[in-house]
Amino acid sequence: MKRHLLACGASLALLATAATAQATVVNIDFGLHPDHPSGATSVLYSGTAAAPDAGTVWNGVQVTDNNAFHGPPGEFGWWSASVSQSNLLNSTGAPTPIGVNVVGVGEPNTGAFAILEGSPNLGAVATDAVGLMRDYLIGFNEPRFVNLSGFAPGTSVNLYLYGAGDTSNRDTMFSVTDVNGTHTATTTGTITGDGNNPVTHTLTLGGDYVVLNGILADANGGISISYLHGAGSGEGPFNGLQAVYNNVPEPTSLGLAGAGLCALLLRRRR
Repeated sequence: MKRHLLACGASLALLATAATAQATVVNIDFGLHPDHPSGATSVLYSGTAAAPDAGTVWNGVQVTDNNAFHGPPGEFGWWSASVSQSNLLNSTGAPTPIGVNVVGVGEPNTGAFAILEGSPNLGAVATDAVGLMRDYLIGFNEPRFVNLSGFAPGTSVNLYLYGAGDTSNRDTMFSVTDVNGTHTATTTGTITGDGNNPVTHTLTLGGDYVVLNGILADANGGISISYLHGAGSGEGPFNGLQAVYNNVPEPTSLGLAGAGLCALLLRRRR
């Protein structure tokens, strides 16, 4: 009997280890309603981007802007209607409990921009993630917020935050506060000159994106991300994000599975 109880305990330990090893990645690509009269602007990205993951599925989250500007090199507008989406897909296309809320407050604090197809400015974004980096939300002089929800309380999440525009003086300061304090990182931009003199590059850590590791979801399963301009510009782009976390089953489900396994072992013993 003792041997079987030890086997039961070992099996539960293995079950718990297997449960915590299942990494899930949720990808979000921000943009604005693509209604430029001259062609495509906001395009949903499909690819792996920077996170260590093989899945290529992204969730497109678009805001409706006021069409303040249409013309080369793209379209710009202010937006005030917040946008929420629930049950986001993971990077392999399966639904998750994760949701997102993009908070809009209107002019002059929440804007959005997208580069027009054929514009030389398109050459200023990362060549391996054009669909992701060509369109973005813009934070200005006050922190703006994107809120994630649906995590189990206390879940540790690694956030890949993309913040680069179509000129060299676009940088973004991202900030997240959890029980361990405030975590902050700022993109610096990877291109020089302007859209007429782009520097070809691929996604670059610190330039196109930053990583905040080990962010803990709050008691309600939420994470709030703020973004605004850094030191180099009055505009802070937010192109999108990747949330990487461990998909742990509910404790009740794990307990039932373990109890069933132990019962089977004891029954075989008898």
